[in-house]
Amino acid sequence: MLNNTNALIQFCEKKYIYSNYITEFYNTFSNIFYIIFGLYWLYFLNKNNISELNYFCYSVIFVGISSGLFHSTSNYYMELIDEFSMFLLNMLILDKFNNFNSKKNLLVFLNNITIVSLNISFIYYIINKSFTFFVNSFGISIAIILLNLYFHNIDNKNIKFKIVGSLLIGKIFWLIEQNLCNIFYSIFICHSLWHFFTALTCYYTLNYIYIIKFQKKLN
Repeated sequence: MLNNTNALIQFCEKKYIYSNYITEFYNTFSNIFYIIFGLYWLYFLNKNNISELNYFCYSVIFVGISSGLFHSTSNYYMELIDEFSMFLLNMLILDKFNNFNSKKNLLVFLNNITIVSLNISFIYYIINKSFTFFVNSFGISIAIILLNLYFHNIDNKNIKFKIVGSLLIGKIFWLIEQNLCNIFYSIFICHSLWHFFTALTCYYTLNYIYIIKFQKKLN
């Protein structure tokens, strides 16, 4: 079952070039950045006795593992696990923002609608098997997260720019890899760079959540 390279989305990197067991070598191992950053924050938070944020770290690590499984097999079922991990992380972030935005009723309502929509969208995506639908649903949830960043006050302003900047750079590499592969095969490495910069986005987002928690503790 897992030997079938039947994923809905295909990537530029040629399959089984460096290993008979790993379909996309670089795309697989570049997921190590999610795991490294997740483990770092897990260590940091536990060192500072903030265990209630651990589930964010586990979710980022889950993204790295599931994406690694997907790229190592190019299998549809592994693709579903990968995409579920991405939806799950966004839902956890939006739920946490609800705690931070307790006085912003309209934003909390919008977050809750987005969380419910992500659940419905994933079920519909399984039935419909449209990767474009998945990308659009995921993109909307990202936009809502960025909206939360805009409306929430934080002492460290630079962290917002780091989150948005790393995400945009990663998206540019994603678009290059998906649209120019037929012209320049060497750009297959751009998807690995997408992994790095989105993992960096996760790192900065965890930093952002930690800063807000620290601010609220002081208040």
